Amino acid sequence: MGVTIISSFKKKIIFTIIMAMALFAIASPASAANYTVNNTNYMNVFNTTGINSNFNLNGTDYTFQDGDAFTFLSGIYTNVQIILDKTVNLISNGAFFTNETTDYYVINILDTAIYSNITGFNINGSLNVSADNVTLNNNSINASTREGIIINSNNVTLVNNRINNSKLSGINTAGNNTNIINNTFVYNLQNGVTSTGNNTTITGNTIYCYNNSSINSTGADAIINNNHIFRKFFVNNTTYTNIFNSTGIADTFSLDGTDYTFQDGDIFTFLEGIYENVKIILNKPVAIITNGSVNLTSNGASDIIHVLNTSNNTNVSGFYINGSLSVDGNNSIIDKNTIVNSSRDGILISASNVTLSNNNIKNSNSSGVKSTGNNVVIRNNHISSSNQNGVESSGSNASISSNYITDSTKNGINSSGDNSVIYNNTIMNNRKSGIHSEGSKANITSNYIYNSIEHGINSKGNNATISQDSSYYNGMNGIYVSGNNTKIDNSYTYYNGHSGVYSTGNSNSLTSVYSKFNGMNGIQMNGINNTITYSTAENNTLNGIYSTGANNQISSITVQYNGNNGIYSTGDSANINNINAANYNKQNGILSTGNNAYLFYIKNATNNKQNGILISGKNAQILWVENATNNIQNGIASLGNNSYLWYIVANNNQNGIYTSGFNTTLVSVYAQFNKNHGILTTGNNVRIFNSILKFNTLNGIYSTGQKAHIENIQSHYNKQNGIYSSGSLLEIFNSIISNNSLNGVYSTGYKPYFQNLTVYSNRLNGIIIYGSEGFVYNSTVYKNMNGVYTKGSKAIVYVSKIYSNSYYGVYSLGASSKIVKNKIYSNRGHGVYSAGSSSQIYYNTINSNYKNGIYSKSKYVLIADNTASYNKNNGIYSTGIKAKIGRNIVKKNKYYGIYSKGRGSIVVKNKASGNKKGNIRK
Repeated sequence: MGVTIISSFKKKIIFTIIMAMALFAIASPASAANYTVNNTNYMNVFNTTGINSNFNLNGTDYTFQDGDAFTFLSGIYTNVQIILDKTVNLISNGAFFTNETTDYYVINILDTAIYSNITGFNINGSLNVSADNVTLNNNSINASTREGIIINSNNVTLVNNRINNSKLSGINTAGNNTNIINNTFVYNLQNGVTSTGNNTTITGNTIYCYNNSSINSTGADAIINNNHIFRKFFVNNTTYTNIFNSTGIADTFSLDGTDYTFQDGDIFTFLEGIYENVKIILNKPVAIITNGSVNLTSNGASDIIHVLNTSNNTNVSGFYINGSLSVDGNNSIIDKNTIVNSSRDGILISASNVTLSNNNIKNSNSSGVKSTGNNVVIRNNHISSSNQNGVESSGSNASISSNYITDSTKNGINSSGDNSVIYNNTIMNNRKSGIHSEGSKANITSNYIYNSIEHGINSKGNNATISQDSSYYNGMNGIYVSGNNTKIDNSYTYYNGHSGVYSTGNSNSLTSVYSKFNGMNGIQMNGINNTITYSTAENNTLNGIYSTGANNQISSITVQYNGNNGIYSTGDSANINNINAANYNKQNGILSTGNNAYLFYIKNATNNKQNGILISGKNAQILWVENATNNIQNGIASLGNNSYLWYIVANNNQNGIYTSGFNTTLVSVYAQFNKNHGILTTGNNVRIFNSILKFNTLNGIYSTGQKAHIENIQSHYNKQNGIYSSGSLLEIFNSIISNNSLNGVYSTGYKPYFQNLTVYSNRLNGIIIYGSEGFVYNSTVYKNMNGVYTKGSKAIVYVSKIYSNSYYGVYSLGASSKIVKNKIYSNRGHGVYSAGSSSQIYYNTINSNYKNGIYSKSKYVLIADNTASYNKNNGIYSTGIKAKIGRNIVKKNKYYGIYSKGRGSIVVKNKASGNKKGNIRK
């Protein structure tokens, strides 16, 4: 092989480190930047062909420069394929990379990415290096379906990496000047290292191998020294007792007539057979594996295999164990064993950094796996019929992934340690919860949980991440969260007995959760400061979303076909926005009972059996409801005080909008084709602006509260009145009211005020006022039956244009009314009909009406300074007693200019001319 041994190993190490530092310095120019990415936004930088020359992070655009550094934050990165085509430094802060597709490298360093550096990553898959002068440091490469690391370039340095369980070699290098220093290789199926390049340095490595070819180097001038490589022996069901005695592993032993001295890391292969009354105690670092079916049995309750705390870096693989296995030795690997019928826990782990993979564990009397150690990996195991938990883990930094866990009497997984990763497990038919997690910062991702008696996932720890999980047919909740600051995203919760997701913690966030067909609520949140975004809750027995805490935010949601409400919020200061659909729910699309609710941009709240939106708390804001239609009751019902509603589109079986609170403001309401009123409001101090009310079966607006203010309204084609008000102190400004089947405006309250109205083509009256002290100012009223009809006392009609009405222009019945400075003409009855005592009619122009210009039955009336011309009866006709008629101009009327019949009336200083029957008659 051309292997050269250098006497001064320290000089070589120092030289290598200096060179690596120099190369890193070349790859990190002073102008290079440092960036932070996570498992979502890293794809803004790294695409399917390489590194983007320009990229955006957190809303800021950047230009890539050779030597830039990217720190990958903690998290699970799934389906990763990173291609590096430029010089770059990748640094991990707890990032876990995985790619289930075997055709791709997880990281592929192209030949243009010279001087790149990869540090600190945990990678499930393989890594390819085609660039010169690359450094790989402190990475963990796991379970590659080919070589763990493939090198086709020169001057590559690998330091302090761990390469486990590759299907081929741990490292395969064809490049020259490769430095492989202080790495650990654990049971890669071919060689730890395969090297065909020249000048390779392989020093200080630890290699656990399944065969005797741990290092295969064929290039020239290789340096191979100070590596720790472990031996392999074969035993059977008779000879194994020469090595494994009742206290541990023998220091010296004889096999096949040869004497050996045990060395840490020796490998013993157990040949096929049944091994009875076995108790194997491992007190030194060792590997015991099988060749064929090896069945271990014991008559006692003690462990069949016990890995003591002096047996670090031990491997136990391939056994069929009728009993239990305990692991107290750190860095041990328990792989491909079958553990059945244990009288206690199937596998008990108290050590740290243990890997438990590809085991079949069933019928344990306690838990299938019980682990108290830190940094334990439990992966690809099948665990069934445990009498307590399938997996019970209390150590920190546990990784529990790709296991199949069924039929546990308690939880499928019970994890209480901090920073646990529970990933890609299938968990079914457990008597309590599928996953029960109590530690902080748990990461529960891509699990499938089915048919648990209690919850699918029960998360009690703070700062947990629950992502891409599917939780179906569980007896209670799909996901139950009582910890704070939990993130739930991209998860599915269907057909659970209680709620899909039930959260009682604070500051939790739900994103892209799909919750359907659950026995209670789709999503229930009881804590404060929570958020739900981009989620769907449909066909749940109660509410789609039920939120009880204060300051909760619900946005970008679809809630449909739920048994009660789409969204039901009871907490104060709820923020509900960007709702795609709150439709077809059996009660309300959205129900909010807390104070200070804020609803913004509700796209659809339609076809609900009660209201599209119902708000009962005070100080609510409902802004921009694009479609609140076809609801059995109201489009929007607002019951609390001080509500503000803006831009609402409503067409419903009852009212478009119903409000009962005080101080409500409605702006830009479009209420059409409602089967009751466009707007029904009963509270005091209601303000309605800039709205359109059309084709409603009853009134455009129906207001019963005091001090209503209505401005810039269009109310047309309603089957009753354009506006109906029974409250006092009503104000209507700058509005157009037409073509309603009854009246344009109908007011019965005290002291209404109308200004700048255009009221026309209503079947009965343009404006009818029953209350006292009504005021009509600067309005245009035409083509109604009567223009303005006032019945209450002290009504004032002032500076208005009233014409072409079918009966009277002004029909005034109340006492002390005033009709002043109006233009009243072309009405088919009288211009003015006045019957109230002490009324005043002055400074009006009253022309061309089909009967009298003014017909007054009022006693004590004052009719002065009017012009009454071209009317088809009399200009002024007065029958009331003690009328005062003076300074009027009456001309060219078909009957008399002035005809006064009332007793004691005074007719003075009038100008009358050209009237056909006479100018003045008394």
